[in-house]
Amino acid sequence: MSETNKPRHRCGTAHALSKRSLTSIKGIKGLKIGILTEGFGIDGGEADVDEAVMLALSVLEKAGVMLKEISIPAHPTAALAILPLYPEGTKLLYDTNLGGALVNTFYPSSIMASFGRAKESHSHELPLNFKLNSISGFYAQRRSNGRFYAKAQNVRPTITKQFLDEFEKVDVLSMPTVPRKANAYKDPIDYKDAIDQTLFGGERGSDIDLIIANTAPYNYTGFPAIALPCGKSNDLPVSMQLVAPHFREDLLIQIAHKYQRSVDWRSFAPK
Repeated sequence: MSETNKPRHRCGTAHALSKRSLTSIKGIKGLKIGILTEGFGIDGGEADVDEAVMLALSVLEKAGVMLKEISIPAHPTAALAILPLYPEGTKLLYDTNLGGALVNTFYPSSIMASFGRAKESHSHELPLNFKLNSISGFYAQRRSNGRFYAKAQNVRPTITKQFLDEFEKVDVLSMPTVPRKANAYKDPIDYKDAIDQTLFGGERGSDIDLIIANTAPYNYTGFPAIALPCGKSNDLPVSMQLVAPHFREDLLIQIAHKYQRSVDWRSFAPK
């Protein structure tokens, strides 16, 4: 095959880093983990969740990482900026059978065709929150004609740059995955109560703004993240989130593996 006809990787940087990742599984000593100020003490969050995550970070510190407090003011802004993308993006994916539009990537034709057929015959089985997102997306497009969707896309590079600047100082960011504990399961009283518990924003449902406060910024900026079970409080699980620069999933795997080996996986007490 001639040089000009050889298939090329879509991103040379990603290709180089993926090759490096295969040979870089080593100790975590010397890695710098940034404790993201904006990821802790969130309104509506729970102090015991923050404490459990800090305890988990102390385990990693004893394993050789260095901890450093950092601030990224764009963190809460990113969680807000992504909101127009959720409903309008959901509707766009629904309308195109998960295809989206105008993106230079692989399109799974068999999945798209299967979704299209299922949509025609079984759309009543779609999850309630998916339906709610789709209805909201339809309303948003009718009322704003895509203006907010476009603005959310356009400010992404500016917000992403703030994170990139901090990744010059640390290797990984840390914070609670969700600032509160998981809900304890409660049997619904009737079908109406079951719906109310399921729908985001229902009287007994979850506060979506709080749930996505620390995860949505990385859906928006594209930085890879990993969630680690790191403790329990009142017998309810707590999770720590680590975030790495683009194409550095290897760092997340290294740190997560070390943490898993450093604690008792049932009590989360250090070994």
